[in-house]
Amino acid sequence: PPPPPPAFIGSSALFALYAALLAALYRAFNDEVREPYMDEPFHVRQTQSYCAGNWTEWDEKITTFPGLYAATALLVRGWAPGCELPLLRTVNLIPALATPPLLLAQLRLLYPSLSTTDALANSAVLSLLPTHFFFHFLYYTDSAATASVLLFLLLLSQQVASAGAPPERKRSIGSFGSSGGGGGLLLRLATGPLGVGGAAALALSIRQTNAVWLMHGVISASLTQLADGRSIDPAETRLLPASGALLLALPRKLPHLCARHLPVLSLLSGFAAFVVRNGGVVVGDAAHHRPTLHGAQLLYLTGLASAPFCAERLTASLLPTLRGAAAAA
Repeated sequence: PPPPPPAFIGSSALFALYAALLAALYRAFNDEVREPYMDEPFHVRQTQSYCAGNWTEWDEKITTFPGLYAATALLVRGWAPGCELPLLRTVNLIPALATPPLLLAQLRLLYPSLSTTDALANSAVLSLLPTHFFFHFLYYTDSAATASVLLFLLLLSQQVASAGAPPERKRSIGSFGSSGGGGGLLLRLATGPLGVGGAAALALSIRQTNAVWLMHGVISASLTQLADGRSIDPAETRLLPASGALLLALPRKLPHLCARHLPVLSLLSGFAAFVVRNGGVVVGDAAHHRPTLHGAQLLYLTGLASAPFCAERLTASLLPTLRGAAAAA
């Protein structure tokens, strides 16, 4: 048989190093932090209640949906009924291990011209983001919530990339599937409306604020479909004319878009009804989790969202300034 390609060898070696790092840090965490840390007591107690078969018992201090707790209990209660803390923390290593492959597949899908080295480096850097990486070793919802959103966005991106394209141009998700055989069938099922909707339901069941990412995914996919599959480069696009063209195309394509994203839109509608009926986003402890207007965050968001449209101008003016400063020094 032919030798494996360098890309496979590189990604396998990087994944092995990442897994070894997770194992070493997991052991260090459990050796040093033997008791539940920060909010872990709430998550651990709720999961242990489910492990004991008390499915109607609920801790009013918990603010998130019970997706992680229920999935963990169903996964481990058959062979570890006690659901002790080290075992619960081990469950979070599953989404931790899934994060790099999901990121790598998404990068390859969105940037097909990206070199293997760059794709691997970017997926490694993103996987090690401190505010994300730290929670792999605690029984929190962060790891599973992030991995489930990455899965949703990946399946949705593949759905958009494959829609209307001839078979020879369809891009597959790494080794997830292929254009023919059983793998192709699995790929079509996973990237169909029900597959994408299932990933969305998983993400929402673990953390309700993932509804923001579901909306982002549907809007982003709809904009691409309104543009007939053409990518929109912010640096080369005038915002107002492009927005006008998309709005003109909306009435004609709206029924198709709604049908395509019906499962996710149904989830979002149900979540909106829950928020209205519940009087807020959080499930419990609402007194300490009230939404407030944060003007600084809105300014940060505005700057971040508008930066791609100004990148070329900023670069054109910044580089001569830096060169002048370097020459003067």
